[in-house]
Amino acid sequence: STAALAVFTDVLGAGQVSYPGNTNSTPQTNLVNHALAFNRVALLDAPNTATAATIITAAGTLQSAVTDPSYGAVFAPWLQLPGIVNSNPAVPTNTVFNRTVPPVGLAAALMARSDAFNDCNVPAAGTTSGLSNYSTAVSQTYITSDRALLNAAGVNVIRLVPNVNVIALYGYRSLSFSTSFVALNNVRFRMQATRDLDLIGESYVFDEIDGKGQLFSFFNGSIAGQLNAYWSRGSLYGLTADEAFSVNTGDSVNTPATIAAGQINASVGLKMSPLAEFVTINITKYSVNANLPA
Repeated sequence: STAALAVFTDVLGAGQVSYPGNTNSTPQTNLVNHALAFNRVALLDAPNTATAATIITAAGTLQSAVTDPSYGAVFAPWLQLPGIVNSNPAVPTNTVFNRTVPPVGLAAALMARSDAFNDCNVPAAGTTSGLSNYSTAVSQTYITSDRALLNAAGVNVIRLVPNVNVIALYGYRSLSFSTSFVALNNVRFRMQATRDLDLIGESYVFDEIDGKGQLFSFFNGSIAGQLNAYWSRGSLYGLTADEAFSVNTGDSVNTPATIAAGQINASVGLKMSPLAEFVTINITKYSVNANLPA
């Protein structure tokens, strides 16, 4: 896998990277470290097993092996797809070969579908954004307690959701040890923001640094404009833009020493919008002559 990953240079930009069907720790470690180096996110298949403890152990091994586990996300279980009708004349023509496939294909497709219309901070999960239109079944089913353990371990479960009776990605976490980047939508948004702000910075390379601070002001405005667009779309959290992000291109980051070294610098602070991972509805019965609370 190291040789294959070497082909995916920085020219290809940000995005997801995966090795569908491979659950070995060494290739998966390479994928996560590659994602860190190239501003990408590694999508990883869990072993195709009904034993949650086996998957949790594999995820823990991977967490400990990589440089920054927040750049990886694990998915389980594997999926069943419609069969392919046999075309071999030596086999009866009505034979249908069913298929069991790794889950990263669905995860990548859901992200691509969402990213066509949204920032990466919009989770590609749940019964709407995480809906599988093609899968016929999941290969394994986990009980509620096991799903909770898998989720806590950073394993994202695909399941048949009761009541609505659809197959959907029903978890959206990374392998991160840090609470700052447990949410996979924030991990992917970090990737997007890094790419977008890098592109802005690239447009200022070789500009003249004037003594009046005009270049730093323009630089600040360009970054703030991009962040304001994120905030307008809801990807940054705050009642106002000032509450959602900050951009500093002043004297504290652009000092006489950095200017003499040919640098222009910006310090950016973001409040990334969290995802609604749990929803609770409390129902209280009142008598017919009671006054309901406002």
